[in-house]
Amino acid sequence: MNDKEPDSINQPAGFWIRLAAHSVDSVIMLMVKVGTGTAATALMPLGSSRLFLDLALFTVLHMLYYVLLTGRTGQTAGKLLFGIRVVGVAGESIGYGRAVRRWLGYLVSYLSLGYGFYMAGIRADKRASHDLLAGTKVMRVAPYSPSLQAVCATVGLVFSCFFPYLLLMSLTFDTFERLLTVSHEGTSKGNLNAIRSAISIYFGDREGVYPGSLSTGPDSPFSLFMDALPAVTETHAGIGAGTVESPSGTQVLVTTDENITVKGRGWRYNPETGRIFINSCATDSRGVPYSCYGY
Repeated sequence: MNDKEPDSINQPAGFWIRLAAHSVDSVIMLMVKVGTGTAATALMPLGSSRLFLDLALFTVLHMLYYVLLTGRTGQTAGKLLFGIRVVGVAGESIGYGRAVRRWLGYLVSYLSLGYGFYMAGIRADKRASHDLLAGTKVMRVAPYSPSLQAVCATVGLVFSCFFPYLLLMSLTFDTFERLLTVSHEGTSKGNLNAIRSAISIYFGDREGVYPGSLSTGPDSPFSLFMDALPAVTETHAGIGAGTVESPSGTQVLVTTDENITVKGRGWRYNPETGRIFINSCATDSRGVPYSCYGY
């Protein structure tokens, strides 16, 4: 993959100069990925929906970046910086149709663990697999700085090799966050059932009287039936993790009003009916209000 090319233009662009140009585009795509993740969180903050929206937004913007620029001018930002251009095999402009095929060919190059890109350093005509699929080639159309090429090629090697894995790590993190959210929701449901069981036992033991409070202090009669009040554990990003909108906590609002219209914290308990709820009308990762848990 040694790029021993003449200094004159109108020669096939070799592996290293293409890698240097790709490094610039990879940096831009990483910034786009950060932007799509931020936008997805703002527009649709719940677990799996956010993951799908983030991936969809990134895929569309990635395609538009490469297809529109390559189809119209033959040059992305990286190729423009290093004076190379995508053209047809006869030197003609490729248009948007072949630009789409070339973008789809990137998937083949990535899925082959990068071999599709390395073909540009192996083949005499310097064409990668996506060039062969789209009927294109990459030509040098302007002089370049060898020192700039060397620096950017080194950076490009890092970004080009690890960009798919950085994207995968991002998606894996979203999946892990989703699983953690579901786990918290399941724990809260279990804690809610545990409190309800203790209230039912108290009701039976005290011959039809519900506890006046759910305090588990040493002087509270309810402490005989529950050592410590378990917590609401949800803190997922959909309702403001770590903010006043998060329902997590062990505090108990004692009231006869069972109409929950606020995004409160902890539990809401009615001593007249013995009914207990999560004190929040916010929705979980499936769109179910927390106040409906246990029904």
